[in-house]
Amino acid sequence: MKFRIPFLLALVALASGCASQRIGPEATFVDTDDQREPPLKVSAAFRPDLCSPQVGHLSFSVQNPHNNWKLMKNIQLLYPYASQNPKAFEVLGGDRLLAWADAIERKNQRKDHNADLARLAAFTLSGALLLNNNEDNRRTGAGLAVAVASAEEASSITQSAAAASKPAGDNSNHLLTGEKSIPPGMDRTFWVLLNAQPDAPLMGWIGVRYQDEQGDNHEFVAPLPQYQKQCSWQQERVRFLQSWALKQGMIDYRDISENNIRLSPVQIEEAYQQQLRLSDSN
Repeated sequence: MKFRIPFLLALVALASGCASQRIGPEATFVDTDDQREPPLKVSAAFRPDLCSPQVGHLSFSVQNPHNNWKLMKNIQLLYPYASQNPKAFEVLGGDRLLAWADAIERKNQRKDHNADLARLAAFTLSGALLLNNNEDNRRTGAGLAVAVASAEEASSITQSAAAASKPAGDNSNHLLTGEKSIPPGMDRTFWVLLNAQPDAPLMGWIGVRYQDEQGDNHEFVAPLPQYQKQCSWQQERVRFLQSWALKQGMIDYRDISENNIRLSPVQIEEAYQQQLRLSDSN
């Protein structure tokens, strides 16, 4: 009986910390032949720990299900609603990329320091309770120590899984630098760093166009998971969309206060873009 809680916490930590080749919904190829026999299996997702209000770190997991080597070259990104706002997104590079890396490093250093202080406070409290003469307090202290240790272990496992599934990357696996080779039956992860203007459409999907080893053209669209709950990327846009939806009667204040909005931000963005197209046509 006394081992049940630690055992359960360990199971939760392991279940939530599994690394995976598939990091988001599977991408759909545009061409009919590619849909019947996809040349690659692709998924994409943002890394919440590497995002800021205007900058997002986007990972692509690319798996080669075939017996021959696959090549991606002349890669282009295709953004949502680009015809409405062609300069809404840009890929960061050069000095801006270095500046972002420096800022992220300092942010994570502060985060780690604050987490260490919180763990120290929790261990200090649990130690004081363990030394207490009251039996209930001692049990509470023991439980707190186990919980803190398990939470620390779970955090470590989760971070390790995230790094394995969506590595931060370097120049060798930047999506837009040079040709990308994918070995038979294996997968690789690529990345780009994107900057979004404050009025940029919500990025609910990303498109990619490329040429293969034969020079044939391919294009796919990868839906992006609902990263908004864990990431500050494009939160200003989310607030704008919710305000617009309130005025349109699509949602109400109670939905927002109870966090029970029926429509996702991506669906609201689609409705907003449709209204823009209707306004432009009149």
